[in-house]
Amino acid sequence: MTIHDGGWVIDPKINSHIHPMTSEQHSIFTHAFEGFCGAGYEPIAYLGKQVVSGMNHRYVALQTLAQPGEKKSAIVTVTLYVPLEGRAVITSIETI
Repeated sequence: MTIHDGGWVIDPKINSHIHPMTSEQHSIFTHAFEGFCGAGYEPIAYLGKQVVSGMNHRYVALQTLAQPGEKKSAIVTVTLYVPLEGRAVITSIETI
């Protein structure tokens, strides 16, 4: 699999559920959301990665908004940026 700057790489083995998300992919997601308030996020699928000045990672996730007296859930895409040095940061959350 060749990775080009700016291009997304989709791993069909993961997306067809032949292999589960790797522990590294899960860890990147979990660490990015540490201390995040207002909603909970659970990764469902790892969609791919993009080489930039670091690495972007895209996931499909279950978003649960906790509001007084009710919970609302939605399926979202989450894009995370991992710099060459440092921890992952959330760059976008979009409802599908």
